Amino acid sequence: MGIKFTGDPKKAERNLQKHKLSFKTGEQVFGDPFVLIVEDCIDPITGEQRYNAIGRARSQALLVVTFVEIPSGPAPEEIHIISLRKAKIMKKAPMPAKSRKSTKTERIEVTPVAQRKGIKISARTRELYEKRNRALDDDPDARPLPPEKWAHAMRRDEFFRPIKKQTTVRLDADVLAWLKSKGQGHISRVNEILRNAMLAEMKR
Repeated sequence: MGIKFTGDPKKAERNLQKHKLSFKTGEQVFGDPFVLIVEDCIDPITGEQRYNAIGRARSQALLVVTFVEIPSGPAPEEIHIISLRKAKIMKKAPMPAKSRKSTKTERIEVTPVAQRKGIKISARTRELYEKRNRALDDDPDARPLPPEKWAHAMRRDEFFRPIKKQTTVRLDADVLAWLKSKGQGHISRVNEILRNAMLAEMKR
């Protein structure tokens, strides 16, 4: 992905003692193809936009990482980790047999984040948030976010801007003609097709 990770050594040590998780483990969350990223708050001291990412580390532990994105121009993206902790998983009641969906792989059309109306928040989710441990609200690095925030979370490919690398590729004449028939930007279309294929394979 071409991401550079940084973090304050003192905060990293404090996080390890408090949550038993290292910042190195937090880096693994950004390699999860299903990671979700949502805006948190503006840091009152630095004025930087904070984000929360929820995803799985290689151990399959579900983690929440609080971070800021450091502008780096054409260089690899820089993620400055502030804290991480284990996500609290809310158990769902099993679905009735008749309402269970097929486990067959299906093509899913995802609406761009700018065009989404948001995910519908259930009454149960709101109830659990209202009954949360309010002592965590005072955590300056990883306070719980209300459900409405997560309703507009971004996927990894919507948040990150992958670094472009120049290469040369030879295409069959009919394939190139088909790409050009779709309008301007046929080279970008090649990248889009390959990225969709890559993400689909990573979900298997």
